[in-house]
Amino acid sequence: MAQESERHVQAVLSALKILEAFDKDRPLRLKDLHERTGLNRSRILRFAGTLQAAGFLEYDEGAGTYTLGLKLYSLGSLLGQRVSDMADFVRPALKRLAAQSGNTAFYSIRHGFDRLVIAKEESSEGLRFIVEEGSRRPLLFGATGKVLLAHAPDEVREHVFEQPVLARGVGGEGVDKGAMMDELARIREKAFAISRGEATAHGFAVAVAVPVNRAGSIQYDALTIAGPLAKLTDQLAAGYVDMLGKEMQGLSTKLANFSPPMPVF
Repeated sequence: MAQESERHVQAVLSALKILEAFDKDRPLRLKDLHERTGLNRSRILRFAGTLQAAGFLEYDEGAGTYTLGLKLYSLGSLLGQRVSDMADFVRPALKRLAAQSGNTAFYSIRHGFDRLVIAKEESSEGLRFIVEEGSRRPLLFGATGKVLLAHAPDEVREHVFEQPVLARGVGGEGVDKGAMMDELARIREKAFAISRGEATAHGFAVAVAVPVNRAGSIQYDALTIAGPLAKLTDQLAAGYVDMLGKEMQGLSTKLANFSPPMPVF
């Protein structure tokens, strides 16, 4: 018999999938929700109606679109200060990396099966990589996601490979699980990852990421430098590994004493 902590109510999980379909503050139609969740339209309508009644969604009848409700803002503010405190904690390191590299530096944590950016610093140069704080992306793609996935528990990696959306891979060509597991093992061994054009819509970015272990914890975060493909050469990317490694060592020790601690997912 499953323990209480392992039991799931499928209807609740489906309703949460609808909320997680929103990756930006913009309206979504029923068609969008269907494509992003894989749920059939009748179920989406039932769950969305319930979420709307509870204040978690708002519906514009004229436009036929859904937006996130203000109830989420009030709940998010309860956690927001803790995330904000950690973002402020890592920001000096990000500022140094952005200034030294002339590229964007950001810090991410694993949240479930996604990577979540909690802090970023951009260079002042016109040609730069843009990432938003609070943005989420799958763990399977990009240097940041792969660093987090490589250091995640085995059950997380197995779940990621079971997802049909992720299994289609970059550009829809699919992902070879064996090859990917080998790549993740190399990332754990080398303690860094470099990706080219994996996590962006048009494949124009290069990213270099290293794992940050919260000393005394099983949790690993990721510290990343990213820039345009035309600007960030292989030679520069290799140099950024050392740059990131120095900041990683300092952050790892300091984060062990960060209070209150960020949750381990």
